[in-house]
Amino acid sequence: LVSSVALLALATSQRVGAVTFQSPTLYQCEPAVFNVSATGNFTIEGRDAATRKLVFRSREDENVTQVTWSAVDLAAGSSAIIEVTDQIGKRRSQTESINATSIILDSPTGNKTCLETHKKSSSASKTRSAIPAIVGASLGGFVFLMILLVGFMMYRRRKERGLEKFDNNETNDWHSNGQAPQPGQGYMAKLVPGLNLGEARPLPRDPVLESQQAEYALSVRNSRHFTRPKHHPRVNSRGDHDIDNQLPSYNQSQRQSR
Repeated sequence: LVSSVALLALATSQRVGAVTFQSPTLYQCEPAVFNVSATGNFTIEGRDAATRKLVFRSREDENVTQVTWSAVDLAAGSSAIIEVTDQIGKRRSQTESINATSIILDSPTGNKTCLETHKKSSSASKTRSAIPAIVGASLGGFVFLMILLVGFMMYRRRKERGLEKFDNNETNDWHSNGQAPQPGQGYMAKLVPGLNLGEARPLPRDPVLESQQAEYALSVRNSRHFTRPKHHPRVNSRGDHDIDNQLPSYNQSQRQSR
């Protein structure tokens, strides 16, 4: 059973079934005391009429008759919906509700501290709710980078194995054909797929260059580097400078003997 009562700015008492609900005049940032009489445990809630946002909630036992809203944290001029739900049976679904709408008036003392606190708490709650998203995004980015790194390493390893297999096949083909691998052929084949290197051929002969080289070689041969060295007498162990004078003269010895 649900009953709605429009409460403008005055305190109003309303009864629905076994529930009696009395709402006071609500002032901005001021406490409000609600008188409630219920048959069972009940819940009282306060919501912003424009956004339906929950701003006040209290669950009480059946023997409680007064509930205090410590500070009506709604701006003056806005409307609040106060709802009381009474549990009239053993099952939770057996309830009886009553609600009322009240306009928030200006604080007699001009108090606005609750609104500033409400803004700070809302910004802090937004920050706390954003922290898991930031952490999740960071972890997701890290995992994505790790997957990319592992994939790149696997691709590189697979490419290296393919090149090794290609080199082994080329070596086997050369040995099977009785040919020796040419230097640089495997490397060039890696750089340019499909490249076939032929046998090494000599460079074309240049008669002019050859004649110039021959003339230069002849001039070097006739230079001082290839001239016959001058005769220098050798010094023997006895200090003589002319070794030719120390050679025996067989003619002279024969003449002296005669």
